[in-house]
Amino acid sequence: MYARCLIDTCAEVSFVTQSLSAKIKPVSVSVIGVGAGPSAVSKGEVFLQLRSRLNTEFCLEFSALVLREVTGFLPREEVIVSNWDHIRGLQLADPDFAFSKQIDCVLIAEVYAAIIRPGLRVGATDTPVAQETVFGWILTGRASSAPESDRAQSAQACHVEVEPSISTLLERFWEMEDIATSKVLSEEDQYCEDYFADTVYRDSKGRFVVRLPFSERLSKVSFAHTKQIAVAFLLRSEKRRAQDYRVDSAYRKFMEEYLTLDHMEPVNSSHRKDNTFYFTHHPVYSAEVVTFEEMSTVAAQI
Repeated sequence: MYARCLIDTCAEVSFVTQSLSAKIKPVSVSVIGVGAGPSAVSKGEVFLQLRSRLNTEFCLEFSALVLREVTGFLPREEVIVSNWDHIRGLQLADPDFAFSKQIDCVLIAEVYAAIIRPGLRVGATDTPVAQETVFGWILTGRASSAPESDRAQSAQACHVEVEPSISTLLERFWEMEDIATSKVLSEEDQYCEDYFADTVYRDSKGRFVVRLPFSERLSKVSFAHTKQIAVAFLLRSEKRRAQDYRVDSAYRKFMEEYLTLDHMEPVNSSHRKDNTFYFTHHPVYSAEVVTFEEMSTVAAQI
């Protein structure tokens, strides 16, 4: 399919009309024109191949946004070329450039760099420059033959840029709103993190085993008074259990099961360190169904 193309070396993306569109990829991109205001919204993107009638070996793949119209008819009026002697005899890419016709495609600078060739023809003042390309010679510069007073009433400019899609803008918004969650760890906190990473492991049954990090400062604190409190709690618990055989029986059965499963173990006085912390211990049960949970260990070594 033949198309009439306009080269815009400042455009950020190429554009094609719907008549040239093949398989369209849905997008939503705002098109910004001169004055930094939105002029259109493209709902599709296509991937095309650009070929030359003069050079059959040339082929350039490019992407373009789809618009109903890329620009108005150009040139806006028929151009008089009687005094353009410097283009005589040249094989023009568009032999009918002087007649107002529809523009099917706008090509960006990236495409221009791929199609340009060394030839250059410069004519008299107020005449366009001829540039050689793989499509033939193209013209750049002043082409209107209308008086200045007529041209001042309206003008066309084809420089365009694009804005990101709504999804891209939302993504950027949330990135800016996202608050950094960097941790500032104290020396002791960092020690705990490193201690966990060095000692945690998974046993043969798939359970995770973690060692508790103890601060060196705790070794200077006395926990001797905790034994008296823990023993008092234990004695009161035994008195309450003695008043209900079912409760006492279920409690002993539960504790024996804990011993069997190696969830706890007896600690002799000879194995205890000087600074031992004793946790209080008592059974927890329901009045309807007698069950127990171990609230804490009898003693913890430090």
